[in-house]
Order: sequence, then structure tokens, then C-alpha cells
Amino acid sequence: MAQYTEMNAGIMCAISKWRVIVVLLFWAQPLAAEEGYRFFYNFAPGVMFYETDHSRQESGTKLISEFHRTVEFRVAQARDAATPTLSARIIELSNTGRRINYYDGVTFEANISAAGEVTAYSFSGGMPRYQPLIQAAGPANRSNIFWMPRFPDKPIKIGDTFTHTISLDGSGMEAGGQTVFELEEVRENLARFRLRYSGSVTSGAVGGTQTSDGRAVFDMSKGMWSSMELSGEGTAQLAGALSEHYKTTSRKEISRGAGCDQATTGVSNPDGVIDHARNLANQLVRNALARWPGTGENLYASYRHFHCPDRPQLTTIRDNLSAAGQVLGDLTFICLPDSAEVCTDARGGEINLPTGSPAGGASSNRQVQLCPSFFRMDDDEQAGTLIAAAAKLSGVGDSHRCMLQEACYFDFLRPAAEVVSGNPYAYGYYALALSGWTFSREPERTPCFPQASGNYIQVDGGAAATDPASVQPYRGDFYEIFSDPATGDRFIWHDNLLGARYYLYGETRMRHYLPSD
Repeated sequence: MAQYTEMNAGIMCAISKWRVIVVLLFWAQPLAAEEGYRFFYNFAPGVMFYETDHSRQESGTKLISEFHRTVEFRVAQARDAATPTLSARIIELSNTGRRINYYDGVTFEANISAAGEVTAYSFSGGMPRYQPLIQAAGPANRSNIFWMPRFPDKPIKIGDTFTHTISLDGSGMEAGGQTVFELEEVRENLARFRLRYSGSVTSGAVGGTQTSDGRAVFDMSKGMWSSMELSGEGTAQLAGALSEHYKTTSRKEISRGAGCDQATTGVSNPDGVIDHARNLANQLVRNALARWPGTGENLYASYRHFHCPDRPQLTTIRDNLSAAGQVLGDLTFICLPDSAEVCTDARGGEINLPTGSPAGGASSNRQVQLCPSFFRMDDDEQAGTLIAAAAKLSGVGDSHRCMLQEACYFDFLRPAAEVVSGNPYAYGYYALALSGWTFSREPERTPCFPQASGNYIQVDGGAAATDPASVQPYRGDFYEIFSDPATGDRFIWHDNLLGARYYLYGETRMRHYLPSD
């Protein structure tokens, strides 16, 4: 095996994963526990998911190969209920860290029945210089890309087994194997299977055999496998009388976001985290729209987070929030490692709000890149962050992007018009505020729309310029006292008092706030 050339390695990475299951969406229909469980494939139009593979072969301390692969699947169309059309693209492929681009631009399609029968398989596209390889390996990729177990036509009980057999022939290679699935338990919508695999491969004078054991988990609430692991050993027959014994491990994770596995995100169920955050975000948006613009604290929340918007700007906030709510359901995700450049940026490093097509070849313009730090936030912050992403993708710019922990967030010298149109994070925090979320940081003042009190105070302009404590009643000039309706803080307009400053965009006079009673 170790003597294969790089080109042959490309063929092998495309067709030698006969030992690893390529997992597709399906649906398990539970019956009564004593009757067992029926499993069927079920694809809905627009469904999109990702398969991430990591497999490793080593002989002693010698690394033979280490493949990484990510495949994007989507239901291109459903011609009828029995045979939906599934489209697949390999968006990442590498061996021992070296990227392999043989299948860039290649699209695989097939019709898949509820029982798991693959028909009308085809492949197209790809770079001209790799067409000989694509055409030669294409037939074998039918089972490599769209391989799935053929489910029994009767319920499966705990302890029951079924066997799936595959055979791959192409490019001078013959390979085949059997995987035995044994249902071990079904608990909390998770069906756990034990796997036993045995197979062989022959290519000219070389070949090999392999046996592996492992586990697979099928999430019945989502209708897809969530993970699959195999480990075992094999013997490779090399040229002449040479042979090599090796060990092999592989892990497959299925998610609705590319790269959203435990190794990347640091959590055991990234899909569950994302789903919970999205559901909570939808609730927050609905609640905010129901309370808009409101009075009292609800109204003052818009003052704080959007820097004193007027009535037309409040309407724009409502419309933008509503548009974000429409986008939330369509968001798909790419999970990035801590080493990604955007994840090392302390300013908003938990999520990358894309300006175009995201890295990695993902095809949706509503995809968001998540950094591992996103998964370390509490669920409210995660929901607010997704609202920010949806706001940007629905049309809010990010020219004035600013997060809560930054000084610019509560800088009221930044005009409302620019915040409303240019800070998507404000929408997430605003939705949280209307649901009573407690913020770790609040503005020093909320200087919006001051109101005259009708009361006056005397200020000795000379002494008070250096000693504000000298402000006493009935001496010097009279100044009317104003108050901020959001907080009740009292102030006078005065340009010369120590500590007086501008608080709000567009004001032409400084404010001096009076001590609280």
C-alpha cells in the first residue's frame, strides 16, 4: 500500500474507503418497543448536511496515510416521494495534511429510494486536466459517495442484526466487504449500533484484507446518523512477496454544518447547540417584535442599543429585525478551528459575518462561520449572536459593527442612523434586552431626548468653573434643570463647568450632571 503514487493515492482516497460508511439522512420510525424499530430513508426538498471523515492507517510507528474529507449533501429536488435526488460535492480532501484537488468542481447525483436503493447515478464537472481520473474513478464513487445500508423490510429489535454488502470495481481495482449492524439500544431518541466489518481489496499485484469493529449512533429526532467509529487491522500485500501489517482507525461525524464536529468545536453535540441557539433566537425575535416599540423600559432599550433613534428609525429597526427573523431558519453553518485567522480576532472572534462566499467551498450565501468560542458562550449570547448574523445577511451593514464589551457600543456620539444601518450586533442585544436579559455592562448615561423640569438652579460662573461643589442655590445665574427620561438623571446645560461634556450626537452644548439626591 505504501508504494502507491500520489495519483493512485487520489484514487484510493476516492474508492478505498469501502470500509467506512458514507452516511446519509434517514428517518427511523419507532414502533412499540417489543415490536422493534423500522428505518427508512427520508429526504425533504432543501435538506442540506455535511459528512466529515477522518481516517488513519499506520504500521508500527510509520504513518501510511491520514485522510480528511468533508462532503456537502443537499436534496436537489424530489421527483417523487420514493426517489428524491441527492446532490453531493467533496469540499475538502487531504492526505497527511496535503490538499487533494482532483474532485474540485465535481458534482455527484443519484436517486435514492426509501429502502436505500441508488439509481440514476451520475457525475459531472471537474477540472479538465483531471478528467481521466474522474472518469475512471467515477463509477466506483457511486458506492463511495452514496453508500448506505439496505434496511430490512421488518422491524429491528434490540440484539437483531442486518448485513450490508458492497462491491467496488473500477480503475483496475476490485474491493468488497460486509458490515454487520447490531442494534444495541434505543434511548432518548438515539439508536446505537455495534459494527463489525470485514473486507478485501485487490489491484493488480497488490491488495489486502481488513477487519474492524466499531459503533454508530443514529439520531432519530434528526433523522440522520450523528457519528460512526471503526478501528481494526489489516494486511497489505505489496509487490512481490512483500507484505505489511497495519492498524486503521476512522471516525465519521454527520452535521448540518461543515466541520461542526466535536474535535473542532469542543462540544459533543454541536448540532444540538446550534439548533437550541436558533430556536431561542427565533423566540427572542418574536418577543421583540411583539413588544416593539413599547413604552418605559422597552422603549428605553431601543434608546440604549441604537443611540436614541427617532420614530422613523424605530420603524426601520422593526423591519430589519423582522427580516432577520425570516433569515434565521435558512442559516447554515461552517465550524472553524481556533487556528483560523478570523477566530484569533478578539473583536467578534466567536462568529464571522461573511461578506461573500465563505471559505471552504460552501455554496450558500446564508452560511455563517462559527469559531469554537461560540460554543463556549451561554445560550442567550449564542442566540443573540445568530440574530446579529441574520441581521447582516438580511441587509444590515457592518460599517459600525461594535460589540457590547467595546467602548464604542455605548458611545452616543455615534449617530443613531449609523448604528441602525451599520451594527448588526445591536439587533441581537436589543432582542435580548426586550426579553429581560441582564447585561454585564450598561451605559453610564442614556442621554436621549432630555425633558425640561421647570426647575432652575443658580451657578456662580467664576467659582464653579474650577469647583463644581460651589454650585449653590440662589447665587449667580439661573440654569434650568433637565432630566433624561430613560434614567431620571438630572443635568444643566453648561459649557464651562468641570466635568461638563457632550453626551449625544448632534448636541451643541455640554451637559453637567447633578449629583443624585
